[in-house]
Amino acid sequence: ITRWAALSTLPDILGAAAGPLPAPPAPVPDPAHVSGWAEALARRLPEGRRRIGLAWRGSDLAAGVEGPGHGPATVRAWPLAAARPLAEVEDVAMLALEPPGAGLEQVTACGFRVFGAGNDKQVDDLAAAILACDLVVTLDSFVAHLAGSLGVRTWLALPFSCDWRWGLTSESTPWYPSMRLFRQVRPGDWSTVFAEMAAELRGLVACRPS
Repeated sequence: ITRWAALSTLPDILGAAAGPLPAPPAPVPDPAHVSGWAEALARRLPEGRRRIGLAWRGSDLAAGVEGPGHGPATVRAWPLAAARPLAEVEDVAMLALEPPGAGLEQVTACGFRVFGAGNDKQVDDLAAAILACDLVVTLDSFVAHLAGSLGVRTWLALPFSCDWRWGLTSESTPWYPSMRLFRQVRPGDWSTVFAEMAAELRGLVACRPS
């Protein structure tokens, strides 16, 4: 007997919709490589500040692709300038997790300092840069999944209408325990998302051991 089901219905059929899911396989970067990245970033970034990694563009937009399966720019990216409330929190340093040249016009026009990680988006380099961050703030992209699989604290900025895997209302996801979801309350409104993130970030910084 042949059976078929839509892929998106499998979690419900398998009884996984309401419970924890098995941890996805995580990459295992070479410890020496990770240490080298951490030392390089320590020389580049202001000392003693929380490192906030930013990824604001989807790979399809970086390649100039839109259409079915990719979505418009308002869905697959958020403007870097929207993250300014995070940069205004004391004792943080903003680090771009985009490859060199991606969104460069936004880096120069966003109104706050963004340091380049210097990676060329090779997975091992990107993983090492993510592991050197205290927090990753990202859109729904490869960076989000890589950071989540590495167990790094990750804040995912979701559009009003997002991919089905993130659910409809929850702030957490069974896919990645270290990830928190921040959702638009109105289509196109990123200001409330980043205002909420900034309030949470101030609390994190205030709780940092001296």
